[in-house]
Amino acid sequence: MGAPGPHPLPSGRKVPSLEGLFVAAFTLLGLRLGLRPLGDNSLFVHLRTGIDLLHTHHVPTRDTYSFSAPGHRWVVQSWLAELTYGAAHRVGGFPAVRIEQGLLYGLAAWLVTSLARAGSALRTALAAGLAIGMGVAYWSPRPLVFGVLGMALLVWVVRRRLPPWLLVPIAWAWVNTHGSFVLGLAWLALVAVGQRLDGDRRPVVLPWLAWFVVGLAVACLNPLGPRLLLFPLAVLSKHDAFAKVLEWRSPTFSSGPGLLTLACLVGLVIVLARARSRLRWAELLPVVAFLGAGLQAQRNLPMLAVVAAPVLAVALRRPDEAPSSLAVPEDRVRLHLALGGVLAALTVVFLVVAAIGPALDLGGYPEAAAALVPHGARVATTDIGGCFFELARRDVTVLTDDRVDMYPSQVTRDYLRLLGGKPGGLDLLDRYGADTVVWQVDSPLTVELAASDRWREIGRPGGWAVFVRSA
Repeated sequence: MGAPGPHPLPSGRKVPSLEGLFVAAFTLLGLRLGLRPLGDNSLFVHLRTGIDLLHTHHVPTRDTYSFSAPGHRWVVQSWLAELTYGAAHRVGGFPAVRIEQGLLYGLAAWLVTSLARAGSALRTALAAGLAIGMGVAYWSPRPLVFGVLGMALLVWVVRRRLPPWLLVPIAWAWVNTHGSFVLGLAWLALVAVGQRLDGDRRPVVLPWLAWFVVGLAVACLNPLGPRLLLFPLAVLSKHDAFAKVLEWRSPTFSSGPGLLTLACLVGLVIVLARARSRLRWAELLPVVAFLGAGLQAQRNLPMLAVVAAPVLAVALRRPDEAPSSLAVPEDRVRLHLALGGVLAALTVVFLVVAAIGPALDLGGYPEAAAALVPHGARVATTDIGGCFFELARRDVTVLTDDRVDMYPSQVTRDYLRLLGGKPGGLDLLDRYGADTVVWQVDSPLTVELAASDRWREIGRPGGWAVFVRSA
């Protein structure tokens, strides 16, 4: 006979089990983290692109934000994600975008926690805690969340042996929202290799692999065509530039969130080592490969969390244990209902606060300095400042922003020279035709500008110096 279900109420409703409450709690955690005020510089560019996309009714193919590479070819990899940002902004402004991020990360946390269910409340809490903990420090309000959802849905479909054709719409949406779809293909290939190592003459995962490839082909049906499938090659062709981006570097583990990540990674290794005799290569090989990818580039750690979640569940599940009962004892029914009510109430509170509270976190951005910049200016600022100007001052153009994949390599090299205070910075500004500079006050470039008769300082609000060309 099967395990009994949750304790029924007279009304026909069911009492949530303790394991189910843990799943809900982790889901609420994901929701709360996703509801943080919007302060990610990359999101500013994605949001601006989404707003412009809705205004012009077409996906941009040429750069219109910079004066260093005007009209340069640009493949908007995340156009579908940006479309959702623009739509949310049109409906409810920045608070609606904030709520969208919260709902997306709440869904991601629910999927990861559900994949980590290990048969009991405490083991599920441990598996989900390790999985989410190793990637949560790198959750940010940007299209990466769509990549996490794509990986989670892929693993969900394969692990639960759902119809393989479901991977076609998943692959289409993934390709059109984030360039990490190649990691989904890599995971399927690693599972197939692992199954061969386990002795399977014909890997069971092959139908899902085949349908995912079909989904990639179908994904070419989009406003930009097959160019989206070639986007990951930009990482290879501009490796030196991407190496300067923080999220493409190895994790340092020096901060509080970094230490949490390190602790969860160590916990992952310990759990897998203790259960090695019970794990198949099809489970272990992908985790080892994604662990290596995460240690090489920290942006891969959220993907490792998804891949590791079901393997942690298998490693922590007791094979000789009878299926646990989901029935709630009579003396705990009221407690479980109360806990469920608290979680539901917190969900409402978090959403209301996100709807009425400050939606943007502009600390560290040149918000006050932007008010001094004249209309139509060609602004040389940092990549972070460039992202802010693109969202807040569409009437100006910038030297660069953080779209490393878009800019010509020479522009990126010249910008890094300015950022590093290398000699010849003023000559670079002349060559690109910048007429306004907004830079941090304590930078070498600011000192050089202040000593030059070619530039005139007009203010230093909020730690940013603003210079315009002398008459």
